[in-house]
Formats: sequence, C-alpha cells, structure tokens
Amino acid sequence: MPLHCDVVVDAGVKADDPGTLATLLEFAADSEPTLSDSRWQMTLRICADDTIAELHGRFFADPTPTDVITFPSGEAPGAGDVYLGDVVVSVETATRQSVEAGHSPQREVAFLALHGLLHLCGYDDTSEELRAAMHERQNALLIAWERERGRLW
Repeated sequence: MPLHCDVVVDAGVKADDPGTLATLLEFAADSEPTLSDSRWQMTLRICADDTIAELHGRFFADPTPTDVITFPSGEAPGAGDVYLGDVVVSVETATRQSVEAGHSPQREVAFLALHGLLHLCGYDDTSEELRAAMHERQNALLIAWERERGRLW
C-alpha cells in the first residue's frame, strides 16, 4: 500500500537527491508483507556526525557517532494509517563506510536508510545471523530497485 516518506536534510549537510531516497523507501515498502494493508508514513533525517552522536548519547547512552538510528513509533502495521517512525542517518559516517564497502557515499546512505526501514518493519539485528539476514534483505531491495530504475549512485 502507499507509503509516504518525508526526507529532512539538516542545514549544512550535503545530501544528493533526497527525493530519490524517498522513492527508494517507497519502492521497498511495497515489497514488505508487514505493510501490505497499511497506508503509512515515516521520516528519514539526514544529518552530520555531531547530531547523530548527540541522539546516540541521549537515547542509547553512547555519545559516539553511528551510522543509523531508528526510532519506531510503536504503532503496529495494520489496516489504516500508520506512522512507523523516524530513521536518522549520518552522511559523514556513511561517507567513511562507503570507502570500505567499495561504493559511493550516496549508495551507502541508501543502504542505511533501507536498514532503518527494515527495523521499522520489525526486522532485528541483535545476532550475527539476524544481521546477515537483514543485510541480505537490504542488498536485495537495493539491487531490485537499481534494476528497475537504473543504477543512480
């Protein structure tokens, strides 16, 4: 069902084509069975390391920068309108991680945004096995989207 994703880019942060990120998340949501009967919304915030470090410290007692934080709303997907929650991605951490991953910073931001969406859909990464499954799903979604739209990053 329809997803609406608002993408907010913090002042002073460079993010290439936030509309494309919203489209990617909307595409991914269409293939998630937990969302099939919902009209739902989420917010993706693109920020810098200092902002995500502050959020990480305030909500998780770890004041270091991280790549992605997910804040589920607590509303369960189901019939009707649902606000799933917020996903926050640090473009600076994503840029550093992209070097190791061997792809562009924009693709890493997209990968992390998908990670956050999957958390909002109920995926968990608390073990190596679950984390591997989650990364596999992120990769599959990103590849499917790139096949349909052409590789944008």
